[in-house]
Amino acid sequence: MKRILLVSALAFGLAACGDATADVEEEVAPAEEVAAVETESMAIDGGTSVGTYRVTDEDGSVITYDARADGTVVVTNDEGEEMTGTWRQDSPEVWCDTFDGEETCYDEALDENGVWTSTNQSDQTVSTLERIES
Repeated sequence: MKRILLVSALAFGLAACGDATADVEEEVAPAEEVAAVETESMAIDGGTSVGTYRVTDEDGSVITYDARADGTVVVTNDEGEEMTGTWRQDSPEVWCDTFDGEETCYDEALDENGVWTSTNQSDQTVSTLERIES
């Protein structure tokens, strides 16, 4: 989504300037800066997606979910067992992770009381999330 907005803004800016495209080209951010913007994502709570979360499932079990900036995730259960996978977030409302080659996506929401929930798109189970660390 951010990539689309950035490309649209650049295209609009170029169209609006007409013959002054040389000036606009000098103002375009270097590729490294554009790449950094494309990889940043925002969670439903308005913070960065990267961080550590406490996830409580419907059955009361709790895991720690560590989403790292390199796209990997480490999940630790209450017995200290770890599982490593990858994550992606195309919008604040949808989170996807992949473990053992199987991707699962979740609908993210904040209710009127600020409670953050994550609903598994496949089986509709709901977990409650709490940000521990950004």
